[in-house]
Amino acid sequence: MDQLRKVKRALISVSDKTGLDDLVRYLSESNVEILASGGTYQHLKSIGVNPIDVSSYTQSPELFDGRVKTLHPKIHGGILAVRDNDTHVQQMQEHGILEIDLVVVSLYPFEEALQKPGISEEELIEKIDIGGPSLIRSAAKNYRYVSVLVQPEQYKTFINELKENSFQTSLSFRRQLAKEAFSRTAAFDATISTYFRKNESIIPPSFTMSLRKMISLRYGENPHQQSGYYMETHKQHTCLENILQGKQISYNNIQDIHAGVSLCMDMNAPFCTVIIKHGNPCGVGISSSSLEESYKRALECDPVSAFGGIVVFSAPVNGTLAQITTKLFTEIVVSPQFSPEARTVYSKKTNLRLVEIEYDTLKNSLTRYDIRRALDGYLVQDVDRSTENLAEAKIVTTRSPSSEEFEALSLAWKTSKHVKSNAIIVSNSFQTLGIGAGQMNRLASVKLATQALPQGQSVLALASDAFFPFRDGVDEAAKYGVTCIVQPGGSVKDNEVIDAANAHQIAMIFTGVRHFNH
Repeated sequence: MDQLRKVKRALISVSDKTGLDDLVRYLSESNVEILASGGTYQHLKSIGVNPIDVSSYTQSPELFDGRVKTLHPKIHGGILAVRDNDTHVQQMQEHGILEIDLVVVSLYPFEEALQKPGISEEELIEKIDIGGPSLIRSAAKNYRYVSVLVQPEQYKTFINELKENSFQTSLSFRRQLAKEAFSRTAAFDATISTYFRKNESIIPPSFTMSLRKMISLRYGENPHQQSGYYMETHKQHTCLENILQGKQISYNNIQDIHAGVSLCMDMNAPFCTVIIKHGNPCGVGISSSSLEESYKRALECDPVSAFGGIVVFSAPVNGTLAQITTKLFTEIVVSPQFSPEARTVYSKKTNLRLVEIEYDTLKNSLTRYDIRRALDGYLVQDVDRSTENLAEAKIVTTRSPSSEEFEALSLAWKTSKHVKSNAIIVSNSFQTLGIGAGQMNRLASVKLATQALPQGQSVLALASDAFFPFRDGVDEAAKYGVTCIVQPGGSVKDNEVIDAANAHQIAMIFTGVRHFNH
């Protein structure tokens, strides 16, 4: 049987007063006795409600600038007492403790304070709520008798529950409220924990995180899988707020957007275009003169794979470029901005998603850790943000790369970081020309990357995300005119690999840094 409990007395202590007036007036008109403290007490008085001041009830003043208000046995006893326990009832009578049937609390705005530029740690410390979480946890623990509300969005539902049950709440309803209450205090504590961890240079011994769903996704990796896009609780906005048109976005779409935007930001070129297909770039183009030129260069790498992919632009898209891109079927176009003319052109493609992302803002809000589910636990690592200066790389061959080759090596090397390993990228100084991704051996990736290279290239740079274990990869690359190679080095057969490069007059540099992307 779903045990019903009448609401006779409420304790209200809220920071966020959104929607509070309607709830309190309804309770007051229904003869519910209301206890309130501090600013909440003053607010209720101002709207014509006559609450009982918590300090008057407990006969204990607020102390230490309000740090201690509700931490009192008469408050927590009234919440935590088991109503059908004779000993508890007797103790309540002996100590003048009244039953509290409803607790309404919104916590101090610590999450919002974190977003304020220049806020001091001293100011943030004062936003760490102590009494609020204690009230919430007490009420949630005793949900068999007590209802607890922790968000303004719950008020209307609570009022409807009372109306449907003759001013009573059901046990199943109170249990649901308790679940939401514990989630709220967990999120609050996780945010505080994250703040104190923010400058750690190591992976912490324990990892606390609280996430909330920001976007319901079309589906997961496959249509039969449900999925959502979550963010840390303290973050109020997502870079995906500006999805301007198109079908509902999916799990795979966001993975691809992340891959494309991350690569585009690493390129650091005046104009850059990245085309992504199944998590890998199938074309990268850069230009110093126009976005249109960078798109043309990216598309030339692998126009077949580009079909049905996503396109990420580093700069605003105008109507002319929009018209050009609609000649190829594309799932998503991402840019910092779309002109009105571009919006008009794309509007004719009703399923095409347009996503505006402000990259500078995104750089500042990227999460610090990569987290993945594995076996019966989770893998946690730092995000790979290493960007090597190839001018400082070790030249290991007789011939040094030319200035143009260094530019080509830089483009290929930056791209390799974002390609599934084993990764081999061949490029000139302004576009990728061949990409070998995700093969089980490095030689196979070399063959994929070189199988359709264009003729007449004076510079062909090859980047390998990890070392060549044998010289065969270099010998294979030489067949197709590769002129320079960048790789981490570190193989037990480095000398054989270097000998192969020298034999083919290929310039080679070692970075000492590997960029596996699994």
